[in-house]
Amino acid sequence: MNVIDKLSSMKIYLAFCLILLYNSFVFAQNKLTYINPTGIYKMGGGIKQGVKVYGYYGEIYVKLLSRDSIAMSFNICKGEPNYSTGSFIDTLLYVNNTAIYKDASDSCKIVFIFSKFGIKTKDKTVYSKNVLYGNYSNCWGAGVDVDDRFYKKVSSKKPLIKLMFGE
Repeated sequence: MNVIDKLSSMKIYLAFCLILLYNSFVFAQNKLTYINPTGIYKMGGGIKQGVKVYGYYGEIYVKLLSRDSIAMSFNICKGEPNYSTGSFIDTLLYVNNTAIYKDASDSCKIVFIFSKFGIKTKDKTVYSKNVLYGNYSNCWGAGVDVDDRFYKKVSSKKPLIKLMFGE
């Protein structure tokens, strides 16, 4: 083996090592850190004026049942003037720090994205126009908007899963 062949072999070996190193770095970056979702989460955007509350507020109680299953109690309230609410209690799949709620008819869908700080909600409902009233159907109370809300984690204790509004 001459010097040129040795240098070529070394270049190939070095390139191979760099590719392995790069791939291990990329895979390490893409690995999602598992978040234990158990706890109490609150959204407190409502502004109190006397006994009236203006703006959205709500709570989510979550209990981990297994590595890929949670029990959840979800509540949201629109506040003044009509205090329209939306709520459910259900068992949901929990995969990649995400849970998805679908109602019995599959017409309402909310995605819950967990972080160590809280839960971000995304409304993935396909809304249909109500021909009679000229507005869009809603899965919750009149005008309740669950999209793009953030519920801050306030406790990591195992909560009692229950309805919180209208008990």
